[in-house]
Amino acid sequence: MILRGVARQILQKSGVMLWWAKIPRSLPLPVAFVGVDVYHCPPSYDQEKRKRVRKPSVAAIVVHLVRDANPDSRRIEIFSQTFKQEGGQEFELEAAYRETLSTALKTFNCRPASCVCWRDGIVDGVRYNDEIRGLRAGLAATVGQAQSPVEIAYITCQKRIDNKFFLQNGGSAPPGTQVAAIQGIDPGQMFYLNGRAPPYSTSKPVRFNVIKRDKSLMKVPVSELTWGQMHVYPNWTGSIKVPNVCQMAHKLAELAGNMSDSGDSIEHRRYANKVHFL
Repeated sequence: MILRGVARQILQKSGVMLWWAKIPRSLPLPVAFVGVDVYHCPPSYDQEKRKRVRKPSVAAIVVHLVRDANPDSRRIEIFSQTFKQEGGQEFELEAAYRETLSTALKTFNCRPASCVCWRDGIVDGVRYNDEIRGLRAGLAATVGQAQSPVEIAYITCQKRIDNKFFLQNGGSAPPGTQVAAIQGIDPGQMFYLNGRAPPYSTSKPVRFNVIKRDKSLMKVPVSELTWGQMHVYPNWTGSIKVPNVCQMAHKLAELAGNMSDSGDSIEHRRYANKVHFL
């Protein structure tokens, strides 16, 4: 079992795609899946200042390109990049979106027909216009392409919530439980998903808010797509709490945030098409 795990790690870091999930037919292909998260490093003690100081926060953006619903190649097309920010800063990522998406698409030499972005760490009452604007600008920056704009869906993932769901017999809701029928809320705008269900405690779902969805993506079952992407995280054989690219962004942001230079030394172009941060 240990050797199998080591072999998986080697293959994943080399850019081999071990498994994938079914993509809804209504989703235009090729599609770019984007995951975004920000890591806030805990304060550390500075001996010169003789007090605890806050290290810079790090935002990570992961772009995964899927050209075909049934890929013939086992090679993954992925690009990731980190951005150092002031300690505690969660937003103002418009330029980061634009730079990462434009660089990724030039690396892939492909212009996607659609893009689905999952943004982790967002709370209610926050303005998302700058991030959506940066997402569109990055998708429109493909060299040599003068076509219609790429259709996008922008979804936020909220894990720090108080909601919990139980079965009628009192048991905890199993993995894959979806709750969308809530009075006064459009199921196409918000839903809950149980990605994991611990055996000895109550499971806690994740709330997904569909902030923006263009017209051509209205028929795409976003909850089904999200649930499928929870199964393709390369470092786990089952489902996780958030989509694959979102968890990857979390891992990369944490790795860079704990480095002495906050990830400035990572050569992102060199590590294209490699899941180097697992």
